[in-house]
Amino acid sequence: MPKKQRYSLADMPEKVIMLILENSDFRSILTASEIPEEFKKVLKANPLKTECFAITTSGPNEILDVISSIDSGNLKEICFYNIDELPEEVWDFEEIVKLEQWKNSAILEMVQFYVHLEIWNFLHFSQAHFRILEITVDDIFELKKNYLLMPSFKFVHVEYKNLIGEIYEMGATELGNHQKWLFKFPENSEFVLEVSLSPKNLYFRKIPVSHVPDSALI
Repeated sequence: MPKKQRYSLADMPEKVIMLILENSDFRSILTASEIPEEFKKVLKANPLKTECFAITTSGPNEILDVISSIDSGNLKEICFYNIDELPEEVWDFEEIVKLEQWKNSAILEMVQFYVHLEIWNFLHFSQAHFRILEITVDDIFELKKNYLLMPSFKFVHVEYKNLIGEIYEMGATELGNHQKWLFKFPENSEFVLEVSLSPKNLYFRKIPVSHVPDSALI
């Protein structure tokens, strides 16, 4: 397990920044409303090598300035948090999703703000928790299809504000405000994909067949 270290960036001297950037065997957790220019300068010249990068800050521009200088070759997990704890804010991630750092990561967490992005921007994550302004029934079908063909898939939780389309198209049994589907993995008979939907939340889980009730429809 990589060593976890937490850094506050306010007034950080350059020699301390260099010490951080020279250490490649840790989870980087940075917290700052505004990322100091000195840190950005040093980071750009010395890309951080880390498997997990987490940043708590005030907006997407601060994230973009830092993550674009992370070494994308080692990066596996990215986590973004809103320092102002305003969960209804909408952050613009259009430039961030173009980066190799986003595309190469397998694990994502960003839960204290919403984004307005097409669902295909999230298909490569095998484990994720994110908030999105709207999702369509077609998006749910696309996610389901994608995860059934992803051997590394683990778990995905999507928080959404608006659902577009008629969910009855999925053919699920409704239990109050909750609906659930089970699908077979074509290349793995020991597990099934569970898709569950409730108001504002969508879950995809990989569960053992042994945990599925005999009465369940797959």
